[in-house]
Amino acid sequence: MNLIETARFNTLILLRFLTGDANALEKLDASSKGFWGSFRAAFIVEPISYLIFIVAALTTDDETSPIKLFLIIIGVAVVNWIVVPLLYAGISNVLKFNDRYGRMIVTRNWTQIILLAIFLPAHLLSISEVFTPAMTGMSLLSALLMSFAVSTVLIKGALQSTWWVAFGLTLVDFLVGLVAKIQIQNLF
Repeated sequence: MNLIETARFNTLILLRFLTGDANALEKLDASSKGFWGSFRAAFIVEPISYLIFIVAALTTDDETSPIKLFLIIIGVAVVNWIVVPLLYAGISNVLKFNDRYGRMIVTRNWTQIILLAIFLPAHLLSISEVFTPAMTGMSLLSALLMSFAVSTVLIKGALQSTWWVAFGLTLVDFLVGLVAKIQIQNLF
């Protein structure tokens, strides 16, 4: 399968799980080939994220150069696709989820496409200035909360853990991403 077919297949599996098919995550390829293959989701998510980030920066009064924007996106991508999975490896070891770590990372990586689909309309509406600033903020907050809920449900299913563990791991994931973005922006 090519990248688009693989992304479609795995995203549909995740959506089936979200809509009530409790055994859907069993169809994800959690082998070493599937594990490393799931990182190909970055080739879909990151270019679209970069374009949204560039367009958003160009439509505001921000004087950020395209090179700076590119470096920020690369830094955040490294954190999202390398640092967080390594952090999860350590946490999985402590929580004794080593046997389910591969399935969790495969699920997390393909979930990034769903999260992009959740955030894309909110970002496009904020760029187009259709809403007032308050409505734009509310749409982005709603997208964030929906993304958090989707991530928590999928991580819980992948780990077959409690809601608290899934909530904590999702919170760590989101906070690491937020802190990384802020710190990388402050570097430039």
